[in-house]
Amino acid sequence: ERVRELHRSIRRELIELCGAGEFFHIGCDEAIISDDESIYGSVVEYINEVADDLKSLGRRSVMWGDMLLLKSRFDKAAKYECNVRCESVERVMLDGLSRDVIVADWQYNATEHPFKTSEHLSSLGFDVVVSPWDEYLSNGTSAVATARELGLLGILHTTWHTMYRGMRPLNLILRRAWDRDYEWSDDNMMYVGALVARAYPAHTLAESGWSEKQIGTGIL
Repeated sequence: ERVRELHRSIRRELIELCGAGEFFHIGCDEAIISDDESIYGSVVEYINEVADDLKSLGRRSVMWGDMLLLKSRFDKAAKYECNVRCESVERVMLDGLSRDVIVADWQYNATEHPFKTSEHLSSLGFDVVVSPWDEYLSNGTSAVATARELGLLGILHTTWHTMYRGMRPLNLILRRAWDRDYEWSDDNMMYVGALVARAYPAHTLAESGWSEKQIGTGIL
C-alpha cells in the first residue's frame, strides 16, 4: 500500500505539473515477468486500479501493448514486438484488462500495413493508437496507413534517445496523417530546421537541436 500511495502521489504531481489534458501514459512496456499467469493476474488487477484512479481525475490511461501480445500468434517475418510467451498469460491479460485503457501498439520494425497486432487488439475491443519510431520512414508511414485503414484512435509517435535524428520522419508522419501521398523532399529542409529551433530554444543556431552541433546531416 505504501508503494500504491507513492504512485498515486506521483501521478497527481505530474498532472499538476503538466496541466490540463485527457490522457496519462502509464508505461508497462517490456515487462516480461514469467509464464505464471497468477503473477500476471496481479499485474492486470493493478493496472485496472491505476486506470480507475486516473479516470477519477479525468484522464484515460494509455499503456504499451507488448505485454498483451502473444509472440506465436503473429508472423515472425513481420518483426512485431510481442512479449507474451504462453496462451494462458495472454488470456489473463486480455480477459482482465479494462477497455478504458488505451493500448499503444509500439511496433518499431514493422513496415507492412495494416499491422496485424493493432488489428488484433482493436478486434478485442481496445482503443488502439499505433506507435512507430523515427528510425525508418517506411515504419512511420505504414503506421499511419494502419491507423487509417483500421479506423484506430490515432498515432503516438515515439522518439526516445533518437530525437536528434527524428524530426524528418516526424514531419513526414504528421503530413501523411492527412495527405497520404505526401513525400519528403529537399524543399522541406528549412521547414524542419525551423521546427527544431522552435522546439528547442537556444542561444545559437548550432545549439538548436537535441545533440551538439545539431544543424548537420543528422537533422537535414
